[in-house]
Amino acid sequence: MTPWGRHLTEMRQRWAARTEADRTTSPFTKPPKWAKEIPSLVSPRSQWPTFQAKSEVVIGLCLMANDLLREAQSEQAPGRWVWSRDPDIDRDPGLLHIASHWFWEVREGNPAVPGLRGFAERAGDDALMPDRLELPHLVTAGRVCFESTVLIDPAQLPNDRLGPPVLPILVSNDPTVAGAAQLPLAFYPPGVVDNW
Repeated sequence: MTPWGRHLTEMRQRWAARTEADRTTSPFTKPPKWAKEIPSLVSPRSQWPTFQAKSEVVIGLCLMANDLLREAQSEQAPGRWVWSRDPDIDRDPGLLHIASHWFWEVREGNPAVPGLRGFAERAGDDALMPDRLELPHLVTAGRVCFESTVLIDPAQLPNDRLGPPVLPILVSNDPTVAGAAQLPLAFYPPGVVDNW
């Protein structure tokens, strides 16, 4: 098991032990006005009690994010993440790099093999903010992986910025519940915060 695999286990334990206040009050700052036009970005926050009750912690790998998020600041911005519930990925989130590799291969203009043209079009669409888009198995080594857009609140990150390319995110166990959210900072183990 990789260090991130061990951290994921601890984050899940912390999330399972959340308090009643954690369950009822969203820890995120008010989303920017533009985000309200994209319901899947704001619904985890606006429907926090329902969303958190059905959510679980997974590791997401950043496919692309606003560069502002890499510097300590307070501006909220979206990022596109690939994630999976596959136990192999829980143990080694580095397996998500396969999907990231394909994403950037086609995004940079390399020809898409047959069966990946739709994936290539979506990868190249900067305006696309997928909610829970299943990725083709060809780009995930046969694992079930999804792409989701997450509205990132830097106040809920160590040092107020994105750090490593992986991020703990919350996804709903109910496929009818829209959106994904970053795991609030209070649930990060000290080992993750110290090495951010």
